[in-house]
Amino acid sequence: MVDLKESLKKISLFASMSHTDLAFIAERTKTLSICSQELLFSAGEKSSDVYFIFEGKLAVKYFSESGREISYTTVSSGSILGEFSAVDLLPRSATVVCEDDAILGKMKSNYFSEILVRFPVVAETVINKLVEKNRRLVNRIFEYDALTLRQRICREILRIQAQRERESGKKTRKLSNFPTHYHIATMIGSHREAVSRELSSLEKSGVITSGRRTLQIERQDLLSMLANSH
Repeated sequence: MVDLKESLKKISLFASMSHTDLAFIAERTKTLSICSQELLFSAGEKSSDVYFIFEGKLAVKYFSESGREISYTTVSSGSILGEFSAVDLLPRSATVVCEDDAILGKMKSNYFSEILVRFPVVAETVINKLVEKNRRLVNRIFEYDALTLRQRICREILRIQAQRERESGKKTRKLSNFPTHYHIATMIGSHREAVSRELSSLEKSGVITSGRRTLQIERQDLLSMLANSH
């Protein structure tokens, strides 16, 4: 049984909320369990609920008309999803698929709007997160257009490392459960074979070593240099 107030407390948006405020928010939130590979919503879908991730990971993806998959990001516990459509009431801008079994909180957009008005600190946090997402997207567009494949791969490895360090609260060079070459390709706008060749080249150069779903950064300095060299 999910303790809604305790689960909501772990969402970054509500971290500073009092017990009374969390109770108010919990009254407007329903819990939802979804399985690995289950679709949460699709791009173009006319829905506007907001989701709070209590447990699990979800992938935010785009698909071209030809079916090509482009992964934008992966979000995990403590994060929110769907706030774009909750704010402007327009169709979903991306497709979200569950990567692991997950437990979510679900809130209708009118309740979410009510909370933004009632709690200015939440509204300010949402604004900051929207700006952060916009900056990340602008940076990705720049990388697709201006950087070589090797630079994009090195930057993606560094991004994954930074995310793991934020989640664990400690430094690490060993990245367990590392994404597949196909998934890396969808993140950086390439294809699996090219990613495999570049990762193999990085390993031969002593920058990384890899095993089954594991990548070890051996030369942090060289990896950072390759990510930023022109």
